[in-house]
Amino acid sequence: MLPVPAAASFASSARKPTRRMPVTVMHMDEHWMTMGRKKVAAGVALWRASTQANRWPGYPHKAIVPEYPGWQETKWLDREEAEFSDPAKFDPKIYRQADMTFHFAPAVRESVTLLIALAGASGSGKTFSALRLAKGMAPTGKIAFIDTEARRGLHYAEEFDFLHSDMRPPFRPAAFIEGIRAAEAAGAEVVIIDSFSHEYDGQGGIMDWADELEADGTKSPGNWKVPKGAHKKLMNALLQCRASIIFCLRADEKIRIARENGKTVVEPLGWMPICEKRFMFEMTASFTLTPDRPGIPHFDLPHKLQRQHRDMFTDKKPIGEDSGAALAEWARGGAPAPPPRNSNRLSRWKKRQTI
Repeated sequence: MLPVPAAASFASSARKPTRRMPVTVMHMDEHWMTMGRKKVAAGVALWRASTQANRWPGYPHKAIVPEYPGWQETKWLDREEAEFSDPAKFDPKIYRQADMTFHFAPAVRESVTLLIALAGASGSGKTFSALRLAKGMAPTGKIAFIDTEARRGLHYAEEFDFLHSDMRPPFRPAAFIEGIRAAEAAGAEVVIIDSFSHEYDGQGGIMDWADELEADGTKSPGNWKVPKGAHKKLMNALLQCRASIIFCLRADEKIRIARENGKTVVEPLGWMPICEKRFMFEMTASFTLTPDRPGIPHFDLPHKLQRQHRDMFTDKKPIGEDSGAALAEWARGGAPAPPPRNSNRLSRWKKRQTI
């Protein structure tokens, strides 16, 4: 009998499949046991949260259409080709629908997720507007807040009910994917990311990443290949997310300096969101806010608002819960009436601005 260390609390044996069957006795030291306890505790906590919320990470919330295995399709096409060449074996009834890989059904809008962007400078009301919009979109559901700005989202903890996560640098695209999936696993119906600009120009964001690769010897533009590939994966994850997402983005007032007729001319280009250049194209709707009119969309600045959403927003008052409720109803498949002109929170908003 081999001696087992006194500190060992778990032992296992392994036997080789030979005639004499030698046995190796192994024990797990405290490092192994600590890691095991952590993983078991995390698994139990995730199971408990999933049981309470009835939302299971990794599993879709509705029926899915699995992708047909490529190897099986190849096998069938080989057989199909062989049988087409033999008229004696060919039955037209079998192949009437066999070569159709696309199937169509009547278009019905239901369970549509939303991607909303609010861009603006400091003091333009992005965070407050995002929380109001989220509250309208999920009045009885969960709102998850991914905070990249040193826990500033907690400034609103007394006014809104939401789950908060403090996200620390480096702000790699993969970190945002992890945060969004964690929010989904927690049962969030709406996720707020404030500020998503950090994914682009924050510490460890894709601009920093490209600079790091260039410093390590990867010349431009080759240094952008890996960061942009990671950003593309993030965009794919955003488009597949089953929760609606509201992005708060910083914005800069851009100018163009040129020489005309021997003089230096400064041309204002307006407010531009700080993000990857194609990001805004993926939004369901986007707005630019400014400090002089906090929370109120500017339709003369960069924005995206489809025809079916125009009655839900106005440039006369701040974005509020009524707009969020109208968006949510539309996303569920309903045809909401235009939102009311007055909001109970509008007076509170104005009061905040005069303090």
